[in-house]
Amino acid sequence: MRQDSLAWYVHRLRAMEPAEVLWRGGRLARDLGLVPRRRPARLPAAGCGQRHFALLDPVAVRAAAEEHPDAAAEVLMAAREALEHRFRFFGNPPAPLGPEIDWHHEPLTGHRWPAVPSRRIDYRFGDQDPKWIWELNRLQHLPVLVEAWMITGETRFVECAAQHLRSWLGHNPPGHGIAWLGGFEAGVRAMSVSVTLRALRCWEGLDPGLESRVLGLLARSAEKCWAERSLFSSANNHLVGEMGGVAVSSILFPELPRSRRDEERALAVLAREADRQILPDGAGVERSLRYHLFTADVFLLVVAALVDRGDPPPDALVGALRRSAAYLGSLVHPGESTPWYGDDDESFALRLQAERTRSVQAHLSALDAVMGWPRRPAGDDFAAAVLRGGLGGRTALATEPPPPARDLVAPDGGLVVLRSRTGRRLLVDVGPLGQAPIAAHGHADALSVTLDLHGVAVVVDPGTGSYYRHRDWREAHRATRAHATVEVDDLSQSVPGGLFLWTRGADVRRRHVDVARGLVDAEHDGYTRLPDPVLHRRWVVAPPDEEGCLVVDLCAARGEHRYRVGWPLSSDAGVERLPDGHLVTVGGHPVRFTYGASVPVEVFASRGDDEAQLGWTSPHLEERVPAWHIGTVQRARGPWAHVTSIRSVTGPETPPAPVEVTVSEDRLVVREGAGGDVRTLVIGLAGAGDVTVVDGAGGRRPPVVTPAVT
Repeated sequence: MRQDSLAWYVHRLRAMEPAEVLWRGGRLARDLGLVPRRRPARLPAAGCGQRHFALLDPVAVRAAAEEHPDAAAEVLMAAREALEHRFRFFGNPPAPLGPEIDWHHEPLTGHRWPAVPSRRIDYRFGDQDPKWIWELNRLQHLPVLVEAWMITGETRFVECAAQHLRSWLGHNPPGHGIAWLGGFEAGVRAMSVSVTLRALRCWEGLDPGLESRVLGLLARSAEKCWAERSLFSSANNHLVGEMGGVAVSSILFPELPRSRRDEERALAVLAREADRQILPDGAGVERSLRYHLFTADVFLLVVAALVDRGDPPPDALVGALRRSAAYLGSLVHPGESTPWYGDDDESFALRLQAERTRSVQAHLSALDAVMGWPRRPAGDDFAAAVLRGGLGGRTALATEPPPPARDLVAPDGGLVVLRSRTGRRLLVDVGPLGQAPIAAHGHADALSVTLDLHGVAVVVDPGTGSYYRHRDWREAHRATRAHATVEVDDLSQSVPGGLFLWTRGADVRRRHVDVARGLVDAEHDGYTRLPDPVLHRRWVVAPPDEEGCLVVDLCAARGEHRYRVGWPLSSDAGVERLPDGHLVTVGGHPVRFTYGASVPVEVFASRGDDEAQLGWTSPHLEERVPAWHIGTVQRARGPWAHVTSIRSVTGPETPPAPVEVTVSEDRLVVREGAGGDVRTLVIGLAGAGDVTVVDGAGGRRPPVVTPAVT
């Protein structure tokens, strides 16, 4: 056994409670054949199920195509690429698969995954990446082929969908190959196959033999999803995907063996997970916006299947979707960029249009259509119109959604959004690393900041980089250094134990949050593990009547440490060095970053640095592009303070505004400006949110002090 794999198993075992160890031991016994498996139930004969369209209706799809011709053209282009066996996943180039698809062959590297019992395939520690082949085997292109048939009436699209199902079944017997590795892949695949088969049943060319084999696939998938469902420390979006596959297939195909039992217990698990995965404030528990969207999309698809059948969805699912909608609507207003955070593998629950990534606005539009909420100002997109029309006026009859807030405080998810009246959106991360105990999809980004001005991203999250193929990218993009926060002694705040495992996470304490005045005061203990402990505290001061902000950092320590304050920028940004900072221009907006510290600083700017793994942003998984990463590096003994002033440059007459900071036992004093135009911030260290602003003319602004929100 390789040393890295042994270390991973040790760390993973330590994260488990005794009940999980016993449960996993039972699964291993079943895999080894020590426990007899239940005999598969007898399948119903083909042709005995429901023969009306479900979710995908030809009239609705054609109406959506007329309403959204550009999106329909993209659907047809994606369907033609599927006809030609050309597939593009993540940031990789399109890959031609030849006249016959080999469902085990990954064309980018030429690797062929073995067609052996799935339990014998170890994908974690080899040199190959399973993500591309898993994406192909999810068969999420099948609903797009069905839509192309409905739009054009050309049977070549639906014939291709049938042929791909026939081919896949021939190459992937249950329990064999990479496609059957784990219940999650079976669950995600079952959702797309279920929607596709219900449409194929209304096609006169469907072969009864194929129909029977696909029903068998769904039955075996439901068995696998339940038997190998993700529990205990693995109960994250994987459990939702597994139970979503069971629920959707059971609802759409009641003739499946044990469908009533499977539906009931899958819905029970999903109802419980709805309260766990979508927190009381509407944020996702995994601290990943992508997996939040995926989880909410699975809940939405299950609700849509129930509504299509004429049944009310569980209150827990409706409540979770309502909470989620309020959070997401407050996070991303129309015209704003999406502030991705945490891992992002571009997962879909169901693909109904040709978008490369699932956007927040697309999810909210689909949510409005299924829940019966009023259309948003932007209206439906193609997928939402398909769902709205396919349900034929039936909805979940949910209560009105809460209106999106201008600002946002998510105490459970740990995110604060501060907006200005002039077009600034500032996000501050004051939350946990991820879903306990392993925080698989979290990044070491405590107290990090992202910034949008007028809908244009300026300071960004660097993205995910890679999962398996480029392991150095994986480590770099989730490390503290890549994010807009403070790194101490070239170490991350949290301690990794594997690609999807953290052994120690930084714990954030929110000392004070006041969105009305634009103040966040928080600290984390990630560096208190050092021999000379360091406590990092950050104040973000961004009043709603100002476009800019001040970010003040204090690291309390006794000994000497190396501090790096970084600001990862959009790949569109240009950077010019200034005497005390940088001039950043993005989207035609010049923004001045000015630095000051209690010790002399070294100003740096990195772009596309492979050696330091700095100066990159990742727009898609397995893709990254050079982008400026600016900031300062310094060494200091004892308490260290730093301030970054981020201000828009409104014209050539805008004067430079140097900043300086001094620290004493009981206060920080920040001065910004020169001559008679100096603003002073006095920050009391003993209290929470004790910030007083004094204008240059001596005028004292109202203190930014209110009862703390923790």
